[in-house]
Amino acid sequence: MDEQIIQDYLNKELKFVFNYLITMGVTKEDAEDIIQETAFKFVTYMDGIDLKKAKSWLFRVAINHFYDLKRKNKNVVHVYDHLETISDQILTDEVVLKREKNNEVHKALANMKPLYRHLLIMKYGMDLSYHEIAARLDLNTGTLKTYLYRARQQLIIEYGRIENGR
Repeated sequence: MDEQIIQDYLNKELKFVFNYLITMGVTKEDAEDIIQETAFKFVTYMDGIDLKKAKSWLFRVAINHFYDLKRKNKNVVHVYDHLETISDQILTDEVVLKREKNNEVHKALANMKPLYRHLLIMKYGMDLSYHEIAARLDLNTGTLKTYLYRARQQLIIEYGRIENGR
């Protein structure tokens, strides 16, 4: 395969993974390090990787690096720790309520299975289609829809627990 085509493909896919990591709450610097490690591994093992499954391979390797980083230093990665910046530092009731609701959703997501959390973020946070998500995770579309249904059900349960203070 042409080297330029591979490079363009790799850049496109790694940009997606980078944006996903940022959505997960990884700092820009840590996301860049994870992407660099993932790209290095891809180039190193490219001959043994089925190019039809390269998207899912890149995604899985990057997520595994994310989990390794999270395990090594829990202070470095703060998942779902997005704070809004308010220009004049005045907290209105609306902003406070929105932050509380976001914190509750993030807590519910943090209590879920990692696969379900990833699926919900990709579908609703990044607005990807079923086909795009299935390609990234190397799942068939029917299985993906089943997992997403289960993920939504688990989110409802986890959110209810948080709302009720359990």
